[in-house]
Amino acid sequence: MDVMKPTLIYIGGRCHRKMPFEQRTEHREPLEQDNNGGSDAFGMVEKTEQGYKLCMQVPSLLYKFIIGKKGETKKKIEKETGTRIIIPRQGEFGDLVITGPQRSGVVGARSRIEVITESSRQKIPFTHFLSFPLHKNGMENKIDEFKVKVLKDCFERNASDFLSQCYQELVRQECHIILLNKHLQNRPVVVELKGVECMNDDPSEVDVLYAKVTTKDGSDRLQKLADGVVEKFVAHGLMKKEYEKLFEDFSFGEYHLDTIHLSTRGTYDADGHYECAAAVPLP
Repeated sequence: MDVMKPTLIYIGGRCHRKMPFEQRTEHREPLEQDNNGGSDAFGMVEKTEQGYKLCMQVPSLLYKFIIGKKGETKKKIEKETGTRIIIPRQGEFGDLVITGPQRSGVVGARSRIEVITESSRQKIPFTHFLSFPLHKNGMENKIDEFKVKVLKDCFERNASDFLSQCYQELVRQECHIILLNKHLQNRPVVVELKGVECMNDDPSEVDVLYAKVTTKDGSDRLQKLADGVVEKFVAHGLMKKEYEKLFEDFSFGEYHLDTIHLSTRGTYDADGHYECAAAVPLP
Protein backbone atom coordinates (compact mmCIF):
# COMPACT_ATOMS: atom_id res chain seq x y z
CA MET A 1 0.00 0.00 0.00
CA ASP A 2 1.21 3.50 -0.84
CA VAL A 3 1.92 5.15 2.53
CA MET A 4 1.26 8.55 0.91
CA LYS A 5 -2.25 7.44 -0.02
CA PRO A 6 -3.52 5.30 2.86
CA THR A 7 -6.97 3.78 3.01
CA LEU A 8 -9.50 6.17 4.60
CA ILE A 9 -12.02 4.75 7.07
CA TYR A 10 -14.92 6.76 8.55
CA ILE A 11 -15.99 5.86 12.08
CA GLY A 12 -18.45 7.93 14.07
CA GLY A 13 -18.27 10.80 11.59
CA ARG A 14 -14.47 11.01 11.83
CA CYS A 15 -11.95 10.16 9.11
CA HIS A 16 -9.11 7.77 10.05
CA ARG A 17 -6.07 6.73 8.03
CA LYS A 18 -5.39 3.00 8.01
CA MET A 19 -1.58 2.71 7.94
CA PRO A 20 0.51 -0.46 7.48
CA PHE A 21 2.43 -1.64 10.54
CA GLU A 22 4.60 -4.47 11.75
CA GLN A 23 3.16 -6.73 14.40
CA ARG A 24 5.56 -7.12 17.34
CA THR A 25 5.70 -10.30 19.36
CA GLU A 26 6.20 -8.43 22.63
CA HIS A 27 3.14 -8.90 24.82
CA ARG A 28 2.00 -6.25 27.26
CA GLU A 29 -0.89 -6.41 29.65
CA PRO A 30 -3.60 -3.91 28.71
CA LEU A 31 -3.77 -0.90 30.97
CA GLU A 32 -6.84 -0.50 33.12
CA GLN A 33 -8.67 2.79 32.73
CA ASP A 34 -10.16 4.68 35.61
CA ASN A 35 -13.91 4.98 35.94
CA ASN A 36 -13.89 8.49 34.52
CA GLY A 37 -11.84 7.61 31.47
CA GLY A 38 -13.08 8.40 27.98
CA SER A 39 -12.25 4.96 26.54
CA ASP A 40 -15.18 3.04 28.01
CA ALA A 41 -17.08 3.06 24.69
CA PHE A 42 -19.42 5.81 25.86
CA GLY A 43 -20.55 3.93 28.94
CA MET A 44 -21.62 0.83 27.01
CA VAL A 45 -19.26 -1.49 28.91
CA GLU A 46 -21.00 -3.43 31.70
CA LYS A 47 -19.29 -4.63 34.88
CA THR A 48 -19.92 -8.30 35.55
CA GLU A 49 -18.75 -10.84 38.13
CA GLN A 50 -16.25 -12.25 35.64
CA GLY A 51 -15.01 -8.89 34.36
CA TYR A 52 -16.52 -6.69 31.68
CA LYS A 53 -19.05 -7.13 28.90
CA LEU A 54 -20.03 -5.07 25.87
CA CYS A 55 -22.79 -5.68 23.29
CA MET A 56 -22.58 -4.45 19.69
CA GLN A 57 -25.20 -4.34 16.97
CA VAL A 58 -23.53 -5.63 13.81
CA PRO A 59 -25.34 -6.63 10.58
CA SER A 60 -25.11 -10.38 10.05
CA LEU A 61 -23.72 -9.79 6.54
CA LEU A 62 -20.53 -8.48 8.15
CA TYR A 63 -19.93 -11.43 10.47
CA LYS A 64 -17.73 -13.19 7.92
CA PHE A 65 -15.30 -10.27 7.86
CA ILE A 66 -14.99 -10.27 11.66
CA ILE A 67 -14.47 -14.04 11.74
CA GLY A 68 -12.01 -14.08 8.86
CA LYS A 69 -10.62 -17.06 6.99
CA LYS A 70 -10.82 -20.12 9.25
CA GLY A 71 -11.58 -17.79 12.16
CA GLU A 72 -8.12 -16.17 12.05
CA THR A 73 -9.29 -12.55 12.33
CA LYS A 74 -11.51 -13.24 15.33
CA LYS A 75 -8.80 -15.30 17.07
CA LYS A 76 -6.22 -12.56 16.50
CA ILE A 77 -8.42 -9.87 18.05
CA GLU A 78 -9.21 -12.11 21.02
CA LYS A 79 -5.54 -12.93 21.60
CA GLU A 80 -4.26 -9.36 21.31
CA THR A 81 -6.99 -7.83 23.49
CA GLY A 82 -7.41 -10.69 25.98
CA THR A 83 -11.13 -10.95 25.25
CA ARG A 84 -13.71 -13.40 23.99
CA ILE A 85 -15.95 -12.48 21.05
CA ILE A 86 -19.32 -14.22 20.82
CA ILE A 87 -20.98 -13.98 17.39
CA PRO A 88 -24.57 -15.21 16.84
CA ARG A 89 -24.79 -18.41 14.82
CA GLN A 90 -26.34 -18.51 11.39
CA GLY A 91 -30.10 -18.03 11.67
CA GLU A 92 -29.89 -16.58 15.17
CA PHE A 93 -30.67 -12.98 16.05
CA GLY A 94 -28.93 -10.91 18.68
CA ASP A 95 -25.96 -8.70 19.43
CA LEU A 96 -22.29 -9.49 19.06
CA VAL A 97 -20.92 -9.79 22.61
CA ILE A 98 -17.40 -9.03 23.81
CA THR A 99 -16.29 -10.18 27.27
CA GLY A 100 -12.97 -9.90 29.09
CA PRO A 101 -11.28 -9.38 32.45
CA GLN A 102 -10.04 -5.88 31.53
CA ARG A 103 -12.29 -3.05 30.43
CA SER A 104 -9.58 -1.59 28.17
CA GLY A 105 -9.29 -4.91 26.36
CA VAL A 106 -13.04 -5.04 25.73
CA VAL A 107 -13.01 -1.48 24.40
CA GLY A 108 -9.98 -2.25 22.24
CA ALA A 109 -11.72 -5.24 20.70
CA ARG A 110 -14.76 -3.12 20.00
CA SER A 111 -12.61 -0.50 18.21
CA ARG A 112 -11.01 -3.14 16.00
CA ILE A 113 -14.37 -4.62 15.11
CA GLU A 114 -15.65 -1.15 14.22
CA VAL A 115 -12.73 -0.66 11.83
CA ILE A 116 -13.44 -4.02 10.19
CA THR A 117 -17.16 -3.39 9.81
CA GLU A 118 -16.77 0.14 8.46
CA SER A 119 -14.19 -0.91 5.86
CA SER A 120 -16.15 -4.05 4.92
CA ARG A 121 -19.41 -2.20 4.23
CA GLN A 122 -17.92 -1.00 0.95
CA LYS A 123 -17.57 -4.62 -0.20
CA ILE A 124 -21.26 -5.41 0.34
CA PRO A 125 -23.67 -4.34 -2.43
CA PHE A 126 -26.63 -2.33 -1.17
CA THR A 127 -29.86 -4.30 -0.72
CA HIS A 128 -32.50 -1.60 -0.16
CA PHE A 129 -33.22 2.00 -1.11
CA LEU A 130 -35.79 4.68 -0.27
CA SER A 131 -38.40 5.58 -2.87
CA PHE A 132 -41.61 7.54 -3.39
CA PRO A 133 -44.12 5.22 -5.12
CA LEU A 134 -46.04 6.95 -7.90
CA HIS A 135 -47.31 4.00 -9.92
CA LYS A 136 -50.72 4.15 -8.21
CA ASN A 137 -51.30 7.79 -9.11
CA GLY A 138 -51.41 7.60 -12.90
CA MET A 139 -47.68 7.93 -13.57
CA GLU A 140 -47.63 4.76 -15.68
CA ASN A 141 -50.13 6.27 -18.13
CA LYS A 142 -47.95 9.36 -18.55
CA ILE A 143 -44.87 7.18 -19.14
CA ASP A 144 -46.72 5.27 -21.87
CA GLU A 145 -47.71 8.58 -23.42
CA PHE A 146 -44.07 9.71 -23.31
CA LYS A 147 -42.91 6.50 -25.03
CA VAL A 148 -45.35 7.06 -27.89
CA LYS A 149 -44.15 10.63 -28.31
CA VAL A 150 -40.48 9.59 -28.38
CA LEU A 151 -41.10 6.91 -31.00
CA LYS A 152 -43.12 9.30 -33.13
CA ASP A 153 -40.78 12.32 -32.95
CA CYS A 154 -37.42 10.55 -33.08
CA PHE A 155 -37.86 7.41 -35.17
CA GLU A 156 -40.33 8.21 -37.92
CA ARG A 157 -38.09 6.97 -40.75
CA ASN A 158 -37.09 3.46 -41.69
CA ALA A 159 -33.54 2.77 -40.48
CA SER A 160 -32.22 1.52 -43.85
CA ASP A 161 -33.74 4.49 -45.71
CA PHE A 162 -32.23 6.84 -43.15
CA LEU A 163 -28.70 5.43 -43.56
CA SER A 164 -29.03 5.53 -47.34
CA GLN A 165 -30.02 9.20 -47.28
CA CYS A 166 -27.15 10.03 -44.92
CA TYR A 167 -24.65 8.39 -47.25
CA GLN A 168 -26.08 10.13 -50.29
CA GLU A 169 -25.87 13.48 -48.55
CA LEU A 170 -22.21 12.94 -47.67
CA VAL A 171 -21.13 12.02 -51.20
CA ARG A 172 -23.41 14.51 -52.92
CA GLN A 173 -21.34 17.30 -54.48
CA GLU A 174 -18.30 15.82 -52.72
CA CYS A 175 -19.66 17.12 -49.42
CA HIS A 176 -17.40 14.79 -47.43
CA ILE A 177 -14.28 16.22 -49.11
CA ILE A 178 -15.35 19.76 -48.24
CA LEU A 179 -15.90 18.79 -44.60
CA LEU A 180 -12.55 16.99 -44.37
CA ASN A 181 -10.61 19.88 -45.87
CA LYS A 182 -12.40 22.44 -43.72
CA HIS A 183 -12.09 20.77 -40.35
CA LEU A 184 -9.08 18.43 -40.66
CA GLN A 185 -7.06 20.98 -42.70
CA ASN A 186 -5.72 18.18 -44.88
CA ARG A 187 -3.66 16.81 -42.00
CA PRO A 188 -3.86 13.32 -40.51
CA VAL A 189 -5.52 12.82 -37.13
CA VAL A 190 -3.74 10.70 -34.50
CA VAL A 191 -5.77 9.81 -31.44
CA GLU A 192 -4.95 8.07 -28.17
CA LEU A 193 -7.40 5.72 -26.48
CA LYS A 194 -6.72 5.79 -22.75
CA GLY A 195 -8.92 4.68 -19.87
CA VAL A 196 -12.57 3.65 -19.96
CA GLU A 197 -15.88 5.15 -18.90
CA CYS A 198 -19.36 3.73 -18.47
CA MET A 199 -22.77 5.36 -18.65
CA ASN A 200 -24.32 3.49 -15.74
CA ASP A 201 -24.34 4.18 -12.00
CA ASP A 202 -24.16 0.46 -11.26
CA PRO A 203 -20.90 -1.08 -12.64
CA SER A 204 -22.37 -4.58 -12.35
CA GLU A 205 -25.05 -3.66 -14.92
CA VAL A 206 -22.70 -2.20 -17.52
CA ASP A 207 -22.98 -3.66 -21.04
CA VAL A 208 -20.80 -1.18 -22.96
CA LEU A 209 -17.53 0.52 -22.03
CA TYR A 210 -16.42 3.72 -23.73
CA ALA A 211 -12.73 4.44 -24.31
CA LYS A 212 -11.55 7.99 -23.68
CA VAL A 213 -10.35 9.56 -26.94
CA THR A 214 -7.85 12.42 -27.11
CA THR A 215 -6.02 13.84 -30.12
CA LYS A 216 -2.24 13.70 -29.82
CA ASP A 217 -1.79 17.27 -31.07
CA GLY A 218 -4.30 18.58 -28.53
CA SER A 219 -6.50 20.16 -31.21
CA ASP A 220 -10.27 20.00 -31.57
CA ARG A 221 -10.23 19.11 -35.31
CA LEU A 222 -11.90 15.75 -34.78
CA GLN A 223 -14.69 17.31 -32.72
CA LYS A 224 -15.21 20.01 -35.35
CA LEU A 225 -15.51 17.33 -38.04
CA ALA A 226 -18.16 15.47 -36.01
CA ASP A 227 -20.06 18.72 -35.41
CA GLY A 228 -19.87 19.56 -39.10
CA VAL A 229 -21.38 16.22 -40.14
CA VAL A 230 -24.21 16.64 -37.61
CA GLU A 231 -24.95 20.18 -38.80
CA LYS A 232 -25.09 18.98 -42.41
CA PHE A 233 -27.57 16.22 -41.55
CA VAL A 234 -29.68 18.57 -39.43
CA ALA A 235 -29.78 21.16 -42.23
CA HIS A 236 -31.24 18.58 -44.63
CA GLY A 237 -33.76 17.20 -42.14
CA LEU A 238 -32.02 13.87 -41.73
CA MET A 239 -31.71 14.13 -37.97
CA LYS A 240 -32.52 16.37 -35.04
CA LYS A 241 -29.59 17.84 -33.21
CA GLU A 242 -30.80 17.65 -29.61
CA TYR A 243 -33.61 15.24 -28.85
CA GLU A 244 -33.82 16.30 -25.23
CA LYS A 245 -35.11 19.76 -26.18
CA LEU A 246 -38.07 18.09 -27.89
CA PHE A 247 -39.34 16.88 -24.53
CA GLU A 248 -38.16 19.54 -22.08
CA ASP A 249 -41.73 20.80 -21.69
CA PHE A 250 -43.36 17.37 -21.44
CA SER A 251 -45.27 17.18 -18.16
CA PHE A 252 -45.56 13.92 -16.27
CA GLY A 253 -48.20 15.47 -14.01
CA GLU A 254 -48.47 16.54 -10.37
CA TYR A 255 -48.56 13.97 -7.58
CA HIS A 256 -49.12 13.94 -3.85
CA LEU A 257 -46.22 12.12 -2.15
CA ASP A 258 -48.07 10.24 0.57
CA THR A 259 -45.68 7.37 1.34
CA ILE A 260 -41.99 6.57 1.60
CA HIS A 261 -41.08 2.99 0.76
CA LEU A 262 -38.05 0.99 1.80
CA SER A 263 -37.73 -0.87 -1.49
CA THR A 264 -35.87 -4.15 -1.91
CA ARG A 265 -33.33 -4.09 -4.70
CA GLY A 266 -33.74 -6.85 -7.28
CA THR A 267 -37.10 -8.06 -5.88
CA TYR A 268 -40.40 -7.23 -7.55
CA ASP A 269 -44.09 -7.65 -6.77
CA ALA A 270 -46.75 -9.15 -9.05
CA ASP A 271 -47.11 -5.86 -10.96
CA GLY A 272 -43.38 -5.57 -11.65
CA HIS A 273 -42.65 -2.84 -9.08
CA TYR A 274 -39.94 -3.01 -6.44
CA GLU A 275 -41.09 -4.98 -3.43
CA CYS A 276 -41.79 -2.81 -0.38
CA ALA A 277 -40.07 -4.02 2.78
CA ALA A 278 -41.47 -1.21 4.94
CA ALA A 279 -43.51 1.97 4.46
CA VAL A 280 -43.84 5.30 6.27
CA PRO A 281 -46.98 7.38 5.62
CA LEU A 282 -46.64 11.09 4.86
CA PRO A 283 -49.22 13.81 5.58
